[in-house]
Amino acid sequence: MLLRKANGELHFLDFREKAPKAATRNMYLDSQGNVVPNASLIGYKAAGVPGSVAGLVYAELHWGMEFCRYSLLRHKRSLVLEAS
Repeated sequence: MLLRKANGELHFLDFREKAPKAATRNMYLDSQGNVVPNASLIGYKAAGVPGSVAGLVYAELHWGMEFCRYSLLRHKRSLVLEAS
């Protein structure tokens, strides 16, 4: 997110998804070190931890942006439900 405040102050915040805490460098490789096809796309190892709600809350707390946390969470929940 690129934020330009009314006073001209600029801020950039990257809040893309992150790998889960237990992720490892070789988690998509077999025992011989070859890439396992689709391992990063299908199954429990394909999950990323979303950062958008945390990023918007960070912006609200640090730069005084006015977001309604409840509506942010409700919106994210609806996106997840639509995808399943």
